[in-house]
Amino acid sequence: MTRLETEEKSEKKENQERFEDIINIPDRTQLKSDSSYRSAFPLHNLSSHEHRDNKTFSPTTTPTKSSQPKSMASRLNTMSTASAPSVGQGAKSTSGPANATTNGNVVKRLQSELMTLMTQPTAGISAFPSGSDMTHWNATLQGPTETPYANKTFKLTLAYPNNYPYAPPEVLFKTPIYHPNVDFSGRICLDILKPGGSGKEEGAWSAVMNTQTVLLSIQSLLGEPNNASPLNGEAALLWDSDKAEFKRKVDARHLEPAEMEEAA
Repeated sequence: MTRLETEEKSEKKENQERFEDIINIPDRTQLKSDSSYRSAFPLHNLSSHEHRDNKTFSPTTTPTKSSQPKSMASRLNTMSTASAPSVGQGAKSTSGPANATTNGNVVKRLQSELMTLMTQPTAGISAFPSGSDMTHWNATLQGPTETPYANKTFKLTLAYPNNYPYAPPEVLFKTPIYHPNVDFSGRICLDILKPGGSGKEEGAWSAVMNTQTVLLSIQSLLGEPNNASPLNGEAALLWDSDKAEFKRKVDARHLEPAEMEEAA
């Protein structure tokens, strides 16, 4: 197993543990007897889930009230409290209930996206809320093979607006990257990250897109830059004229997660 594979496996394990903490997944014996969990979280998606307390229940044992599972929605909803705006924390009092309702809808949408990302993972990408705030996520992206970014790991942040999914998240590279469509602040020039509208250009954001769409599009952009609309003009020129020098600059600018932690 390569170092990259080891890091990816470790991160997936950590996110899985945090995910289980959020929804408090019970052991499989309880799941088999709980119809609400069977419908909300099919057993075939739980093959790798182990109850970390190693508690078991015999068929004749009834779990205590405190250990009986609540619905999955209620577990995920525990994260929405910290995400809801409050006047004391900078929210505008004039928008009050309407703003809170909007934020609540955003949280529900993101809870659904998180469920999909965790139960139907896509190779090379992962994302998870940052702390208890459902509107700020951290993401990890693996550079595509047969590109200058192969075998490299990139960290990104996603900040979701109050009208998500009708407007795109703000996405930034936190890992330093040398790329025609990414500036040195980590900002990305990508059509689907542009707000849509009645006169929107082809390829702009639409409400049917989601976090997975964004990360896969960014991963694809690494191997297929849009040199007609560069944020880094030098990188665009080198991509077309000198691939060896381009690769050298990619390697020189890139930092692995462990190196970023040391630098911090």
